[in-house]
Amino acid sequence: MTSSTKVSEAKTELHWSRLPPLPDKAGLGAPYAGVSNGHLLVAGGTNFPSAPLWEGGKKVWHDTVYCLDRPDGKWCNTGSLPRPLAYGVSLTTREGVLCVGGCDAGHH
Repeated sequence: MTSSTKVSEAKTELHWSRLPPLPDKAGLGAPYAGVSNGHLLVAGGTNFPSAPLWEGGKKVWHDTVYCLDRPDGKWCNTGSLPRPLAYGVSLTTREGVLCVGGCDAGHH
């Protein structure tokens, strides 16, 4: 989802719209996300691509970094994290996206 803000004297309006779905058909749980140079970045995360957990599916950890350059654009694979990670904190800063903490399949 994206939002746009229109500020008037004492009123703020938010307008939401749906973004294109991420290329990973199973979706991503707990990825890092933020904006850098006007591009939305989504990195890492986990999912159960073969079957849900309750059906015996195995959790997969990801390192892919996806980029969306405009709300009506298409996601592209723009790189990878140093290793598969998820469940961290991400912040948008003036210099880009800062990803802190998280874990992989074996370490927090």
